[in-house]
Amino acid sequence: MNNKVKSFIIALTLAVSQLIAPPATAVDDVPMFLPGNAKVPYQLNQCVLPAQLDCIESVAAVKDGVTTQAVFSEYQNNPDRIDNDGNKRRNDRTIWALPSTVVENPVEIDAELFPLKHSFPLPGGKRNLAANLSVALHGNYSDFATKFVVKVRTSWLLPQSVLIQMAEPDFLQEKIKGGNRWTIGGIRNVTYNYNGNFDKKLASNAKADTADPNANFSIPHAYKD
Repeated sequence: MNNKVKSFIIALTLAVSQLIAPPATAVDDVPMFLPGNAKVPYQLNQCVLPAQLDCIESVAAVKDGVTTQAVFSEYQNNPDRIDNDGNKRRNDRTIWALPSTVVENPVEIDAELFPLKHSFPLPGGKRNLAANLSVALHGNYSDFATKFVVKVRTSWLLPQSVLIQMAEPDFLQEKIKGGNRWTIGGIRNVTYNYNGNFDKKLASNAKADTADPNANFSIPHAYKD
């Protein structure tokens, strides 16, 4: 490890011990490990070092049985925003290029790691802790045949469950030094939703207001309770 990198270990007891390291920098100020006690969700960038965690290792497309690896193109640094739960959120994305013969447009990856203190409000003023890894694929919204495969490495995230909103999903969890490698793939599908008046529309069996093409997944962190 580069001698500029400084790290320390914090023990977390949650069925097993998890390793957490504070922000550290290596070549070109690349973040190595992201702390679980941060206040703002992290937007994950491309992995550029073999031991790097909390980053996107690779993106690929599978079309007609042939797998094509995407090439990292850029990191879009967009203005922060405040979400509906009052949490400050980064709004960045990584862009991954693929040949036009495989997909029409570049793949945009919105990969957020929500830290241990992330929460959302409950009735009565209380808040529920909700750390998780959330990954959404943008672009190529009319493509319902190509499978996209994303590999992400994480450090302290301890999986509670996995939610995949893609058709023909694939999932693989691998233990690696300091954390996990997640390989998740699938084909974009459509989710039908109402814009409002949910109970009334459900009772009357009303048609959906929107048809949203989805390709995303999330892995909630398992707290000790």
